[in-house]
Amino acid sequence: MSKIVTAGETLVKYKGNYDWGALYQLAINWLLGRRYRVEEKRYKDKMTDAAGSEVEVQLRGKRKETPFIRKLMEVDFHLWGHKEVKGILNGKETMYTGGRISIHITAKVEIDWQNIFVGSKWKEVMGDFYFWVRKKEFELTVIDDHEYEALRLELEIKKFLKMETDTHAY
Repeated sequence: MSKIVTAGETLVKYKGNYDWGALYQLAINWLLGRRYRVEEKRYKDKMTDAAGSEVEVQLRGKRKETPFIRKLMEVDFHLWGHKEVKGILNGKETMYTGGRISIHITAKVEIDWQNIFVGSKWKEVMGDFYFWVRKKEFELTVIDDHEYEALRLELEIKKFLKMETDTHAY
């Protein structure tokens, strides 16, 4: 049975004007550029009031590292007051979106994703032993690296929204 370990989580909150189509495309291109298989698990758009609609989008990316390890990246967008407006954004006349947005990025690592150690009690014990022996290596090379990937995506989104600062902790 596969085991999923959360490597890291990050959250970006923004209120103002932004280009929703370009932000969505940025997340998809970032995942595809790093060899993730991307699927849109959910797209929910409901009209709440005259101020705009509420939109929820869930993107899921999967990447096979080894026959034993697979990396998962989840990007969840939640928009409030979503309304397309034509105007000037960043010095160009374009269609842009105003309102609030929350972007939740979660990096996970799935261990034994092909269920190699499933089928008998002996295989399960061997799988637990294999993970126990290589746990420190997985933490240092795979899990830690995947957490930094999530932070890189957060940084790219903040650059796009013009929220970046002079320094970054990572």
